[in-house]
Amino acid sequence: MTQLRELDIWALDLDEHDLDCLEGLQHLEYLSVGGYDGQERLTSKNVLPQLAKLPSLRRVWLDGIQVTENEAAELRARYEYAQITFVT
Repeated sequence: MTQLRELDIWALDLDEHDLDCLEGLQHLEYLSVGGYDGQERLTSKNVLPQLAKLPSLRRVWLDGIQVTENEAAELRARYEYAQITFVT
């Protein structure tokens, strides 16, 4: 499992502690995470630090996770692809 390169965990019943297991995925290049608009269990405060721990991550899709304009700009600068659906 540590060789996993792509993971889609969108619309699962997750909270911030569930994301701790991502740290072991050192080869992960793509991650889709989030949920339906208005979900409150995953926030930029707890998701973005987890993303920063993934050295191989190049593409992210954050759906339903509210991020600020500044956070969105940082993500787009850091990753070759960053799809963000909830920017405030």
